[in-house]
Amino acid sequence: MNMPSNRLDLGDVSLAFLRTAPTGPSVVLLHGLTDDSGCWWRLSDELETEHELIIPDARGHGRSSTPEDGYDYPTLARDLARLIKALKLEKPTLIGHSMGAETAALTAANYPDLIGAVVLEDPPWRDSHGRDDSLERAEDMRVKIEKHRQAGADELFYEMSRAKPDWHPQEVAAWVTAQQSVRPQVSQMRSSVYPDWRAMAASMRCRCLLLTGLNERGVIVTPEIARGVMTLLPQATHVQVEAGHNIHRDNWPRYIEAIHAFMGEPATS
Repeated sequence: MNMPSNRLDLGDVSLAFLRTAPTGPSVVLLHGLTDDSGCWWRLSDELETEHELIIPDARGHGRSSTPEDGYDYPTLARDLARLIKALKLEKPTLIGHSMGAETAALTAANYPDLIGAVVLEDPPWRDSHGRDDSLERAEDMRVKIEKHRQAGADELFYEMSRAKPDWHPQEVAAWVTAQQSVRPQVSQMRSSVYPDWRAMAASMRCRCLLLTGLNERGVIVTPEIARGVMTLLPQATHVQVEAGHNIHRDNWPRYIEAIHAFMGEPATS
């Protein structure tokens, strides 16, 4: 993953993004909360020969700027829509993990004419968010972010390697880099209002791949919610993988198999 870094000034935020040469249809990769564009190293290596890749850092992450507010999903979807329009992308495919998956889904729902297809890797879709949308949860995240920013990189790498022994070492290294650059303001995402997944699914008109893992391994989307998505979004495909929330890190072979199968289908006209 060796791409030049670009920057787009949107007024209230300056978004940094990586972009490959236009070798094929455009694909936008959207990272999860506290990750950044560098965490897509493996998927970008896999796709860059046949696709133009655009990999932004969300506000408050990576090399993007850090406004004091705007850490909510409607704003992230607006940021993405403005990026797509500014770069004149023609109905790109959006591939997102967690926060990035929610951003992709809401963008497809709110700006349907801009998007060709979406891949949603365990989006934060729940029937009840409970503590996840509380001020207490946001404060817990802020403290954790500050702790990771102050820790040594070697210490973090060692701790995460022990916690996730199945992750590729480069996945761990990219995760460490992201944790040490993310800013505390992004913890506001935990206290923001989450869009209703039913409303999003019912509003999406593009093809969709929903990737979920196993509930016993800590995934968010339950089988019941996955079935609900399939009812509301007939053009969706659901693939369950033996993995936790980080499907692309936990089970890369099955993840990339599902991505290739989905990307091989014709795009939405």
